[in-house]
Amino acid sequence: RKFDAANKAIDRGMKAAPQNIGLWETKAKLAVVEKGDVSVSEQAFESAKSMPLTAEGKIKVAGARADVFLLERKYQEGLNAAESLSDDLLSTVPVAICGKYYLIGLARRGLHDEAGARVAFLKAKEFGEEELKKSPDSPDLRVLQAKILAYLGEKDSALAEAKRATDLLPESKDAFGGPDITAGVAEVECILGENDRAIELLDGLLSRPSNITVPLLKLSPAWDPLRQDPKFQAMLEKHGVKT
Repeated sequence: RKFDAANKAIDRGMKAAPQNIGLWETKAKLAVVEKGDVSVSEQAFESAKSMPLTAEGKIKVAGARADVFLLERKYQEGLNAAESLSDDLLSTVPVAICGKYYLIGLARRGLHDEAGARVAFLKAKEFGEEELKKSPDSPDLRVLQAKILAYLGEKDSALAEAKRATDLLPESKDAFGGPDITAGVAEVECILGENDRAIELLDGLLSRPSNITVPLLKLSPAWDPLRQDPKFQAMLEKHGVKT
């Protein structure tokens, strides 16, 4: 993982185009993956306020804002950010409306509102099913739907969607996007309580190029169910120096 080279390349690009939201997005993601650092994301959100953004760009920034709140475990702020997004506006961007209710579900779970979370996940499932009719070969949508189904306790359906996502974009076919799908499948296994399988997948991702790193695993609430598992702790220790 050549973070130094990547950061230098991004910094060069930002000197030439300081208001390029795509470069800010990449820089923020690198900081989270490399160091578990969300401060660059905060800088990006502040900079975005003065950028001329398209409607889709505004949606991406707003969604990312909610995502980062959840990473920070600021669940009420994340909930407010997600709920502030208009369904009508999101309907113009595939997957976005499904993602909104998924984020609401996560935020409500973080706030220990299980009933509210279930309502949100059911809405996300409904929107996901509609989107899948239009884009049945979208691995990203398939793996998102798998997570939603897992949170709803629909284990068999969740695993089936996860397998479809992997079949659509295996790592052997795409060395960049494939590992992201594998990470999503690991999250599905984690949600379902299949700790050993989740850890096995994560261990593999830590052993080859991917966006899964020890700092990210330590930061993200997605992996909280694994925190007390000795195998998870051993995996973090094994890869900690290298990652």
